Amino acid sequence: MLNSGTSTIVTGKLSNLLPKKVILTDIRGNCLSSTHTISRNKILEIEKDVKAVPLFYGGVPVGYAYIDEPSETIRPLANLVKSMVELLIHQVNISENIISKDQRQDKFIYDLLNSEEIDTELSLAESKVFDLNLKRSRIVLTLLVNGEAGKNLSSDELSLNDKEIIISRFKRGVIRGLDSFYTRLNENVIAYFGKNIFVILKDLGEEGEVSKNLDHFKATLKIIHKIVKDELRTDITIGVGSYHQGVTGLRDSYKEAYLASQLGEELWGTNEVFNIDDFGVVAPLLSGINEKNLEFSQKMLKKISNEDEIGRTIDVFFESSMSLTRTSKILKIHRNTLVYRLDKITETLGLDPRIFEEAVQIKLALLFNQFSKDSEAVVR
Repeated sequence: MLNSGTSTIVTGKLSNLLPKKVILTDIRGNCLSSTHTISRNKILEIEKDVKAVPLFYGGVPVGYAYIDEPSETIRPLANLVKSMVELLIHQVNISENIISKDQRQDKFIYDLLNSEEIDTELSLAESKVFDLNLKRSRIVLTLLVNGEAGKNLSSDELSLNDKEIIISRFKRGVIRGLDSFYTRLNENVIAYFGKNIFVILKDLGEEGEVSKNLDHFKATLKIIHKIVKDELRTDITIGVGSYHQGVTGLRDSYKEAYLASQLGEELWGTNEVFNIDDFGVVAPLLSGINEKNLEFSQKMLKKISNEDEIGRTIDVFFESSMSLTRTSKILKIHRNTLVYRLDKITETLGLDPRIFEEAVQIKLALLFNQFSKDSEAVVR
């Protein structure tokens, strides 16, 4: 109710509202904080002292406001100080409760989406504490805040209170943007995952209408990106996973969305929307749901990872806008040697790096092979 942390916040606010010397104590007279400098271990004799004004919270005595001013000024000040301090205690406690509940929900969602094994029944039971309906069909999005706003969220320089204010404002903005566009499907959930990362459980409605709603959602991704970006007043990158049924499906969708946003930024930069479907032959590897294609992708990655020459050639070829002349100059090899290498790559992988769409798939595979090692701990 009234501890050192709460009292410090209260006296800090009170000093800006009332230019008087006020000391807050617990019910025994132990000094907790003050609007002015005092001895940290000071104990006040508060019994029958007219300067000690009793404080209550929820009808329960929590301490005293000791008005350290001339005795003749106490009577007119007492009621004012009492009402202001009790109001500030109430505001601080309410604020802490809201933040605490919000943080607990974030942790629940984080643990759920990063679990190796999910106990569905237990997760459904725990979700009721936060009034979350995990039985409802949802798709997962990751939202990366770019620019100065993203740097602020990732910084350790901000106080926890200031960071929570920013996080809460961003959450409200995202939900407001989604609800303004998808007026019917508005059981959306957002959680903060640390640094500049937010995760959205996007409502897809009842089971019978998922397919229709999913098609509409995918068709409007660019629009919702702009709406949310305008709400937050900063650039954002959005990653979109596939739809998978059930609670375990949320975890799979999250992994796809996270990797889509990270790889998308690596390849094409920030401030875009990246759907898992954008990643061609690598998509099954990210999702892990198509065994036939997954096996093919893994074999391709193995072949690439065992050939440094292939990776170097593709990197330079890609950076040189697929120009044979420029690539051969940078690699310091004859043009015919480069053509031979590209033919060998095509024969080995079944993808021709001279065809842009197929070159992108090879590049994605290379990036994923490197990126998955760095991101494994975060995704899990």
